[in-house]
Amino acid sequence: MVRQRLEPYRLRQVILHTYQQWKANAVLIETTGAGEAVANDLYQRGDMNIIPIQPKLDKKSRMLAEVGAIEAHRVHIPDNAPWLAEFEYEMAKFPEGKHDDIVDATSQFLNYARKFSYGAQTMKCRVTPIYSPYY
Repeated sequence: MVRQRLEPYRLRQVILHTYQQWKANAVLIETTGAGEAVANDLYQRGDMNIIPIQPKLDKKSRMLAEVGAIEAHRVHIPDNAPWLAEFEYEMAKFPEGKHDDIVDATSQFLNYARKFSYGAQTMKCRVTPIYSPYY
């Protein structure tokens, strides 16, 4: 998990590094603020599967739509993840917590997975919220 506020150039570098580090199949980027320019730049490279995400609902509504998958135990969170405590804390405090980026990234991925998993029972992923002051 990367918890930093980044300028667009540095944001791009961190996304590239994370993409290569985890050998990602795709990168979901919210196309608001600097995200649109960063997504377009990375897409132009031609060697990454960039999935632009344009939210249509507020964060609370987006997470509410994905609660069923979590309650049905279709979302696996590793017990030994170094980020587990932070993840659980932010999820428990949402929507009144100070931060909501982990919740937002998780809901966006779950929405994507639900729509595009084509009936797959399991989809492995790493949700890495990366911040930018321009969002």
